[in-house]
Amino acid sequence: MRYAADRTGVLSFANLPLVWLFAGRNNIFIWATGWSFGTFNLFHRHIAWIATFQAVAHTLIYLVIMYQSMLLASTYP
Repeated sequence: MRYAADRTGVLSFANLPLVWLFAGRNNIFIWATGWSFGTFNLFHRHIAWIATFQAVAHTLIYLVIMYQSMLLASTYP
């Protein structure tokens, strides 16, 4: 479970540069691909949702780990 918590945190953090790169109206990727700003804005929003979901999953898994460790610590004197 610790591995899943760490991995979701790393993936969420790794998506942040993509969110930042796709946020600009005048960026080099629009010129290089020929896509519209609307397409890049759609990618920006989807990547932001994915990063948010991963950050929430990271938090929830760590909360479960902390809760389990507190339960384990309270059962053994």
